[in-house]
Amino acid sequence: AWYTYGQCDHSMAEDDYERMKYEDGFIVDPLTGEAEYEIDDIDGVLPDDLVGVLYRNGAGKFGVNGQRVQHFLDADGLVLRLEFKPPEQMSSSSSSRVHFTSRFVETEGFCEEQEAKEFTKRGTFGTAPRGLRSIFGEPLRKGLNEDPEEAPLLSKIAANALNVDVKNTANTHVIAFGGNVLALWEAGMPHKLDPVSLRTLGTESLGSNTEIPSGKLPVSYVDGILKEFQPDILGGEGHAAHPKICHRTGHLVGWSWSMNPTNGSMKITITEYHPDGFKVVASE
Repeated sequence: AWYTYGQCDHSMAEDDYERMKYEDGFIVDPLTGEAEYEIDDIDGVLPDDLVGVLYRNGAGKFGVNGQRVQHFLDADGLVLRLEFKPPEQMSSSSSSRVHFTSRFVETEGFCEEQEAKEFTKRGTFGTAPRGLRSIFGEPLRKGLNEDPEEAPLLSKIAANALNVDVKNTANTHVIAFGGNVLALWEAGMPHKLDPVSLRTLGTESLGSNTEIPSGKLPVSYVDGILKEFQPDILGGEGHAAHPKICHRTGHLVGWSWSMNPTNGSMKITITEYHPDGFKVVASE
């Protein structure tokens, strides 16, 4: 996926996009990462009882408008779906039991940067907006398959000194649970996907009645000070990206975390979820 999806970029002119899509055709939509086709070229033989759906997630979109991310783990998430059909369900027009689908996770940051055609949020591993362009100039935009440009230090400081809104790339893990598919990241809310088309449906609060707004760090409020007098960036929570399904109960077990700004300690909450709407079974 590195090379094929690495060509996907929002800098493509609309006329070129329409021509490629409807005249030349392409396997992967360069704007959304969408692809859908049957896999015919298979080495060996698929066992008849290999039936079901396999999801995979990882870094898949490596920049925007010709600017490459500084580290591949700052790339937007790309979810893949492989459906293995039972032999008896194959149609007369199909020669394959394996159906492939892919799509980028359309997070808030993904959509914002698609509109702006540039980096607008900080990444975890060094990707960031640029400032003082009147002094340091515009980014070189060398392309997504070239090494990223190292922006001048003062340019990065000017654009990011007060910017604490780290981009949730939803690129770390994907799970299917209770009829839902979630794309996860280590320090933010999961994103809910359509189980078949992989279209992003929004963030998932995992049983909470209140969704944590974007822009909040996984840092708890300071004890002894009223919340209205504390910075808006406090009060967030990070959901770790690797919950597990208990094979005995069928419940999902995951954990969330937040840092204490006073003493640097970390608060960890372990939660068990029922497959019916992520109802909380137990939490501690």
